[in-house]
Amino acid sequence: MKKLATIEKRNNSYRFIVSCGYDMTGKQIRKTMTWKPEPNMTAKQIEKEVQRQATLFEERCLKGQVLDENIRFAEFAEIWMKDRKNDLRPRTYARYESLLPRINAAIGHIKLCKIQPPHLRAFYANLAENGVRLDTKYTCNISMDDYLRENELTTAALCRRSGLSNTTMISIRKGNNVNQQNAEKLAAALEMPLSELFTPVGEGHKTLSGKTIQHYHRLISVILHTAVEWGVLFSNPCDRTKTPKAEEKEAKYIDEAQADALISAIETADELHRTIVRLLLFTGMRRGEALGLKWSDIDFKKGTL
Repeated sequence: MKKLATIEKRNNSYRFIVSCGYDMTGKQIRKTMTWKPEPNMTAKQIEKEVQRQATLFEERCLKGQVLDENIRFAEFAEIWMKDRKNDLRPRTYARYESLLPRINAAIGHIKLCKIQPPHLRAFYANLAENGVRLDTKYTCNISMDDYLRENELTTAALCRRSGLSNTTMISIRKGNNVNQQNAEKLAAALEMPLSELFTPVGEGHKTLSGKTIQHYHRLISVILHTAVEWGVLFSNPCDRTKTPKAEEKEAKYIDEAQADALISAIETADELHRTIVRLLLFTGMRRGEALGLKWSDIDFKKGTL
């Protein structure tokens, strides 16, 4: 008779362990799953459901349908992205790809079963800090010309030490702003703290908006929700985590005078651009809606779209 999964009682939950053979190094492959009874279940119902869940879990393991709850977030997120690639719109998929690096840097190393609301709150608090935006620019606090002269260094020598191009180094010497990556390279080469050598400036020094932070939260939540659906987790910690509220902003729009000026300005443009601008202006369509139009969407007899 086939042996059922090993069952371990852990406080108010149960842990199922199934052995799936050995890997090439001889190490035993073990799959685990945690199940938590509903609060209103009786002891007899729990006992019966534990056996049922253990049997179902073992069957999924034998079919190769189970991921270990000890899988790290970054690993699971990679699997999730591959699974969802054909289901998501290209723009949505691209946005998720842009959000994941920062998420993985914060919680990617944590096992799914260990992620708790404090981890998420700490991440969201970090996102709300000044200077966290990726478009932050930095201005050098010292005169690089004086530094090179006092330390008897050439621009070429400092370029080799920092890994910066000659063009970038000349720009810094002129007092121009640089991105964070280049600022960090120079700070490391001079063995000075970034905060001492550079000052963040410009729009990029502002904090991320509450709406942007919510985008990060929603992506983490949908990934962990899938982990619950797949039986890797029994609850989603995002359900117990609050995020900053999105700021309410008044929509920007042009008035009648500006609309007239726009129509006049495009009179000399080619037919394609005149048509698309007028279409957007007179219908109120969004860009994506206009770009998605097909000839079949137009009723030339009734003059409707």
